Amino acid sequence: MNPSITLALNRSKLRKRILQVLHDNQQGMYLSQIARALECQESSILGCLKGMGKRYSADRALVNLGLVNLNVTHGTKIYTLTHVGKTALATL
Repeated sequence: MNPSITLALNRSKLRKRILQVLHDNQQGMYLSQIARALECQESSILGCLKGMGKRYSADRALVNLGLVNLNVTHGTKIYTLTHVGKTALATL
């Protein structure tokens, strides 16, 4: 597994939890659904997914690492787990 992926997942329990909830809901989820499922703030989830400031660096974001895919259709954003994300989750 890519060392950047290992580092990102080892530094954040929330990133691991996001991968797990997306694995359990393979049809994809809205940001609000992920936040509700994990009982977390949407801003924290968004930071893990796309990066946000110093707390959630973009180079460790799940979308940027290729673990999560963002599908935008008619303005609707759906997050799904990629094959790389499934592989990373299986090795944890």
